Amino acid sequence: MAQPFDSTALRSALERIAGWHVIHKTQTAAPLRPGLSESQLAQALGRLPCELPREIRAVYAWHDGTERVDAEFVWYHYFPNLEISIRNYGRRTGSGLLHPDEFPVLEFEGEYYVVRCSKLLVDASPVWLVHDNPERSVNYVSFTAYMQTAAEWYESGAAEAHDLHQLRAIHQRHNPGAQFPYAVE
Repeated sequence: MAQPFDSTALRSALERIAGWHVIHKTQTAAPLRPGLSESQLAQALGRLPCELPREIRAVYAWHDGTERVDAEFVWYHYFPNLEISIRNYGRRTGSGLLHPDEFPVLEFEGEYYVVRCSKLLVDASPVWLVHDNPERSVNYVSFTAYMQTAAEWYESGAAEAHDLHQLRAIHQRHNPGAQFPYAVE
C-alpha cells in the first residue's frame, strides 16, 4: 500500500508543518535540531538490524528531531531525534510492544507511529499507530502522506479546533483505504 517516495512532496509538507509552528509560536518552533549528514545517518542506522525507508532517512536529513522531547510536532506526537528513536526501538522490541520490523518515528506517552523496517532498502512504508493494540491497521499510506495530511490539518485549523470530522475528511483525501487513527462519533 506504500506510495512511491517523492522527496519534494515530503520536504514541502515538513516545511509547511514547521512553518505553522513558527507562525503560531508553539514550543516546537525553535527546537528543531539540524539534519544529519549521510555519514551520521549511516553510522547511526548501522546499529539497526534492518533498513529504514528512504523517506524516513530523508526526514532525519531534514531535521534530527526536536531538542525538547515533549515538543509536539504532529498533533500530540513528538519527533524524537534518531538516537532516541533507536533506543526506543531496542527497548520496545525487547519488551514486545514493537515487532522487530516496526521502527518508531513519532511518539506520545507510550504510543508510537511506526514504519516498516526490513532487510531491503525501500522508498516508503505505510505508517501505523502502536500502543496496546495487537491489531496493526495501516493509518497512513506513507510517511509523506502522513506529513501532507498533518500540514493540511494545521493549515485548515482542524487540528487546533480538534474537529475530528474535518481531520478524518482530510485524512481520507490523502490516505485512501487507510484507517483513520482516532475514534469519531
